Amino acid sequence: MRWGLAPARLLNTLALFFLVHLAFVRWPRLFVWPPLALLGRHSLAVFSAHVATAYVLFAFPQYVSSTLAQAWLGTAIMLAVLFGVALLSEPKQVKWTPKVGQDGSLIQTQNNDPNVKETTSAQSRSESQSWS
Repeated sequence: MRWGLAPARLLNTLALFFLVHLAFVRWPRLFVWPPLALLGRHSLAVFSAHVATAYVLFAFPQYVSSTLAQAWLGTAIMLAVLFGVALLSEPKQVKWTPKVGQDGSLIQTQNNDPNVKETTSAQSRSESQSWS
């Protein structure tokens, strides 16, 4: 009796996948969520932390799975660790403060290293005009 339903279930699953695909194509911004993007950018570190955290949580089931409140506690610990690892893996933003050189052009120093110097587009334009 159940074997007769297999083709209908397969067709239903394919139709569902097709509708989800159409939704992704038609409204892609609906499926973008910045916290998930953060986890995705650091997926290897997040996965590794997830495995280690799961081992620790499963080693002490009496603290994280005996009651519903403890199960939520285990979930909260896992999410905190995953987002913590992702945030720590995020590259730090370099602050840029404009500095003026002796000739009046702007000079950008990276990482506060006075030996590394980049010029602005105004200085690059003056150099490129001298080449022509």
